Amino acid sequence: ALYQEIAKVAQAQKTPTDKINTITSLLAEKITYLSNMQTIKGAIIPQSLEMVAHTRLGDCKDFSMATATILDSMGFTTKIALVQRGEHEMPWPNDLPGPGHFNHAILKVELPEKDLWIDPTNFVSMANHIFPDIAHKKALVLDIKKSSYETIPAIKAQDNRVVRNEVLDMRQANKLDLKGTLHLLGN
Repeated sequence: ALYQEIAKVAQAQKTPTDKINTITSLLAEKITYLSNMQTIKGAIIPQSLEMVAHTRLGDCKDFSMATATILDSMGFTTKIALVQRGEHEMPWPNDLPGPGHFNHAILKVELPEKDLWIDPTNFVSMANHIFPDIAHKKALVLDIKKSSYETIPAIKAQDNRVVRNEVLDMRQANKLDLKGTLHLLGN
């Protein structure tokens, strides 16, 4: 029921990116993200969608599976992808993927005009952009018929920026008000 409710709200959106952003935003509101540092029974295997909906807890595999399931029900083509998330590149002895080369599950959404690389665990929903921690990284795209080893597109710093404007109000004792804007720029 949780995933059907999210799909219904997302379906009302006009564009594919708005639909995806709605799904990832609502999942983030309803499910608490457990990072790679915490263990979930099964370790490298996602929990069942029923368990995630029941406990309201999930890691990157669970968020990616839930997002893919909702998008697939809406007619999108999705594939889970494994990537080495982080700001720094890990040196690999060769170009072949290995079990130690990946620490994060994301989603590849195949649209007619372009592929979108979605990290449903990120702190903001930004389907039409690629975050720096996965940009220009090798990804193992999982497909039951034919998996592939792909490179996530690079980003240009001048075209992809986070512009944050924060105003802190500390005039009242024991109270901190934070107001501001966040602009995510890029293509």
